[in-house]
Amino acid sequence: MGHIISTCMEFAFDRPSSVSTPPDQEESKSVFAIGESIEEILYLHHVVFKHFWGRNYVSPVVLSNEDETKPKQVLDLGCATGMWTVDMASILPTTNFIGVNPFAIFPKSAPSNVSFCRQNVLDGLQFDDNSFDLIHERLSLSDFTKKQWEEIVIQEIVRVCKPGGWIEFVESDACIWNKGRVLRRIGHSCKKLFLARGLVPNLGQFLQVLLRSHPQLTDVHYVENDIPLGKKHGKFGELAVRNLMLSWYAIKIPLSQTMGIAPEHFEAILEAFVSEVNVQDLYWKTYRVFARKKTQDEMNEYL
Repeated sequence: MGHIISTCMEFAFDRPSSVSTPPDQEESKSVFAIGESIEEILYLHHVVFKHFWGRNYVSPVVLSNEDETKPKQVLDLGCATGMWTVDMASILPTTNFIGVNPFAIFPKSAPSNVSFCRQNVLDGLQFDDNSFDLIHERLSLSDFTKKQWEEIVIQEIVRVCKPGGWIEFVESDACIWNKGRVLRRIGHSCKKLFLARGLVPNLGQFLQVLLRSHPQLTDVHYVENDIPLGKKHGKFGELAVRNLMLSWYAIKIPLSQTMGIAPEHFEAILEAFVSEVNVQDLYWKTYRVFARKKTQDEMNEYL
């Protein structure tokens, strides 16, 4: 599978059943703690986003290759339990996929064209320059500070992307749109919590500006998709609600402190949210921001 794959530890894995290596909480900048519900949260992220977006990626990159001796290379940055990675590898068996994540929560089995390794982009990615045809990153809203995005994350992603290759971010805001009284309170508190930790609550808009200002990137696109919430929108509308509730519950301690309530009262807030979502037309705004790395000829023109 080439020198890219050989840089990673290879795993024989199946459907994730437990978190194998809990993170050092002092090292993690994420608002979310790894806990019992993390696998369900990540699973729901994948199925809800795939359903409402209708596909796993939107970048106009060609990932199939008739020449099987030169397979396309895809990096899933912050792959977590590898849901997207494994799904994509099953669809594109002649393309090589690598998932990297700071914590080893990878599944125990996967197609032969998948490899996983433990890496933290903040320490520098352990890949050569110009290695990947597509770099995918999803829902890192709580992972990096504004400074880390600007000074490390984007720079590393662009470095390992091939000239002419694509990078794609799938994100959401910290808040829900068209919200009622309960959601306004939750949303305001989420935004306040994120800002207090140096995170970017409106990450989609931020990434669009950041990519447009990068000298090695071109063809920057920003696409919005509103995910409807509640049982009126069927099974996936209900799953989206559960996804949000579990995500908020995972941060109930810091979020309760920000809201000025005791943690044991947080479940009542979530119950009020369920009541609100069933009577109001609420939606979860999500984004895809993607861009192409300039070829050497394009860079020469820029210089």
